[in-house]
Amino acid sequence: MRRFFFLFALLPLAGCLSTAQKAVQPTIPPEEDEILQELAVFTEALYLTKQDYVEEISFRDLLYGAIDGMLQSLDPNSSFMPPEEYTDFLEETSGEFCGIGITVDMDDDGLRVIAPIEESPAAKAGIQPGDYILAIDEKKIDGESFRDIVKRMRGERGTKVVLTILRSDGTKKKFTLIRDDIKVSSVKLDGKRKDGIGVMRVSNFTDKTPEEFAEALARFRKQGGRGLVLDLRDNPGGLLDSAVAVAEILLPRGCVIVGVKGRRNPDDEPSVYKAGACPARDRRLPLAVLVNENSASASEILAGALQAHGRAPVIGVQTYGKASVQNVIPLENRSSCALRMTTGYYYTPAGTCIHGEGIHPDINVPIDEKVWRKLQQARANQRSPGKLRDTQLERAVKELKKKIP
Repeated sequence: MRRFFFLFALLPLAGCLSTAQKAVQPTIPPEEDEILQELAVFTEALYLTKQDYVEEISFRDLLYGAIDGMLQSLDPNSSFMPPEEYTDFLEETSGEFCGIGITVDMDDDGLRVIAPIEESPAAKAGIQPGDYILAIDEKKIDGESFRDIVKRMRGERGTKVVLTILRSDGTKKKFTLIRDDIKVSSVKLDGKRKDGIGVMRVSNFTDKTPEEFAEALARFRKQGGRGLVLDLRDNPGGLLDSAVAVAEILLPRGCVIVGVKGRRNPDDEPSVYKAGACPARDRRLPLAVLVNENSASASEILAGALQAHGRAPVIGVQTYGKASVQNVIPLENRSSCALRMTTGYYYTPAGTCIHGEGIHPDINVPIDEKVWRKLQQARANQRSPGKLRDTQLERAVKELKKKIP
């Protein structure tokens, strides 16, 4: 079973979900009579809607809508995935899809941008984490479901979409984006500096992230790298299994990486993920980890595990605090559809649930938001940052130098 941590994602994934190869058969509760009575109410409502609604609508659409409504009434991260949406989801987690390259989260204030994907149309246009999307193609998104918003954002390669956003300073801006193929390389090694220190950026966690990470780490070692800054800033999450696999590379075998606790856990104890056998393991390379307020879910798991075992200092500011786990469960009776459902919370190796709290850095180093966005923009467009200083990165390098003989 694959797991992800999910923060509503538009053209790509963000947050943590898990995919099940086979749906778990539900346990039949003893209150069968009560269930049948309630199902009778649902059936009556279904038939009345089918019969009397002003426009013709199929039973399938009514049922899909009812299932989605049931799940969305539980929490904003649960929903029903009909065939088209499920197919899109599988493409997104593979690391290749077509879109604008933006990850969002639905909170009390609306649809918030968590992070644009590096080198995507959204990143190149200047959309920033913390922006709120107000309208798509001049039409407000108020009252729309997440699925409807996604449909309006998606489209074929080369087509245009206009986003109206609200900045944290209260200004409104419009961005015209051209949809494009997005091939997400989630791991980027900036190379070795003269002091032997390198910077490895992990933008999110996909199926390919562990392999990409292991290859980049081996390449860095071959180049004579002596210390590594692991940059998880603006990483919105992704596959739990991928975050665990990366942690295995960096931690000793047997170390607890994360615990996941849901209703199905026996004896009310979390299911524990430990570092297993790993041919690419590197326990000696000095590390420092960078995080910020948009580091979420799977990235918090990795940072929290490295911090808990003293493998690397965590530097930056308090992280997002997203600790709910969603399973993506294909339906046995209709394998083209799936349920996306919150099934548990994750816990750090110390047993702490950081939902709404986040990971607190060992070394708190804030950075001016405007400076950080300009640094991001320069990186997205592969430009030199000029005189701009990345004070968080500078502090990470300083800490690494203390460890390098």
